[in-house]
Amino acid sequence: MIQEAGAQDEGGSIVNRPSADAPRTPPPAFAALKRKRLLVVHAREEGWDQLAAALADQPFLLDCAHSAAEVEDRLRDAHYDAVLLNPELPDRNGLALVPEINCPVVIVSEATGSAEILNIANSGAADFVIGQVAEDELAVRLWKIILNPPPRRRQSCYRFDNFEFDSDQRLCISHGRQRALTRHEAAFLARLVEDSRHFATYGQLMAHVWGNRPIETQNLRVLAAQLRRKIEKEPDVPELLLTVMGRGYRLSV
Repeated sequence: MIQEAGAQDEGGSIVNRPSADAPRTPPPAFAALKRKRLLVVHAREEGWDQLAAALADQPFLLDCAHSAAEVEDRLRDAHYDAVLLNPELPDRNGLALVPEINCPVVIVSEATGSAEILNIANSGAADFVIGQVAEDELAVRLWKIILNPPPRRRQSCYRFDNFEFDSDQRLCISHGRQRALTRHEAAFLARLVEDSRHFATYGQLMAHVWGNRPIETQNLRVLAAQLRRKIEKEPDVPELLLTVMGRGYRLSV
């Protein structure tokens, strides 16, 4: 379900409005900005309504999701500029979704315990808001990460507990074994390791590996299989190079 931020009935309630409708004229301050699409995730309908109301004056198109399963469906079907996420979901801890979301995430939570807040801070989200959501503050945080997304790490050597990778030398060490990589294998792995908290889509990986050449997705699957034979202990049961079903791949390190 897509709603335009700011669409209200006479009683002030947020109402459905298909994105194909003529958009409401944004405030002058936002007139030059291209509309951004957000996924707003909250288990409770009233919680979602409050977040949508807080963004009513912003040039956003809003999709809603009330569960982790709905989040996965939305991300499979559409591109989002950011995700606004309340992690208290009925079918899964929302914080576990953060590494699987391929755009900046802002957590909104009513957490009060220090352990809960620490988990939110360490979730990999681009930003978070704890407690009462102030409209201006929420908008500022969203625009900050949409217009200036967190940069990916740019380096040649990566070392994790169970994995090492040198993109310049095209070498990796996994499970105590050193393996030389082809140019395409190294490019594939480099795209994933630069931002290991998130997955890369098929399109992003193909563009990174082959540039503008027209390539079938099957070529990417073959490349992933080749790479698994070099970095996985059991290639048929991968633990490092994981498939994000129907969307892309991510590195679990």
